[in-house]
Amino acid sequence: MSTPSIDVVIPAHNAAATIERAIRGVLEQDLEHFSLIVVDDGSTDTTADVVTAIGDPRIELHSTEQRGVSAARNRGVEIGSADIIVFLDADDEPLQGWLRWLATPGLPLVRCGYIAVEPDGTTKRIDGTDTALLPGAFAVSRPLFTQVGGYDEEFTHSENTDLWMRLRDVLSPQNTPVAYIDQPLARRYRPAAATATKYGHAALVDASERLLTKHGASMSTEAIASHSAVAGYNSLALGQRQRAKQHLKRAVRLTPYRWRYLVRLAQAYVPAHRGKREGTAPDSPNRTQKNVPR
Repeated sequence: MSTPSIDVVIPAHNAAATIERAIRGVLEQDLEHFSLIVVDDGSTDTTADVVTAIGDPRIELHSTEQRGVSAARNRGVEIGSADIIVFLDADDEPLQGWLRWLATPGLPLVRCGYIAVEPDGTTKRIDGTDTALLPGAFAVSRPLFTQVGGYDEEFTHSENTDLWMRLRDVLSPQNTPVAYIDQPLARRYRPAAATATKYGHAALVDASERLLTKHGASMSTEAIASHSAVAGYNSLALGQRQRAKQHLKRAVRLTPYRWRYLVRLAQAYVPAHRGKREGTAPDSPNRTQKNVPR
């Protein structure tokens, strides 16, 4: 079997504290023929300096204005030319064998498991057959990625879900199998900031509504209900009760056995506290783009 040509693409925005760990994990893989493309997406910290200081010739650093993670990933793919593309987030860490197992020549899409690491250090093993399509846990052929148009840069959240749905829509009619590796090949770290607040994200409402509009015709009943519930939960937390009712009614109608959806719908009918206006969001701490429900 010939050695595959591989591009590893890492988007980075203010990732100085973690990106060296991610890069070292790639450089220590037991394959030699790959390029590592880091796209610095408008960082205001020392991300670029950290990458440059590593000093490995396999690293290509490209700095751009901040356009978001989807645009940064697409830019990395445009810069490279390899047959196989593997994405990695700047705060995650590949394990030994990651590239050797994922980057299999001749397969359009390969997925693997990963180890989810919580801020308190607890871990959970996620199998390749159960995980969402997340950076660090899949490899895609360049022709397939190009065919579906890459990441949709209109999505600031749920971009991985959107990409998976478009890949699936191409592969399924052709009966092209997806290769699954049921062992974890990377560690994905969840920052503490991501757990500070669970709901109340306007961007998640927008992402869920975009997914439903774009892919609703091909979604399962469960998936439509799930994305409707996400939009409903976050709309309710933002004080947008009418919007929340619309989404939660759909979720309850499609999956009446999901009692949590019914509870949230009932909450949408409880009168708001005096002084709060429709559409006024409660205060919430900052969040990261990557670590919100998808």
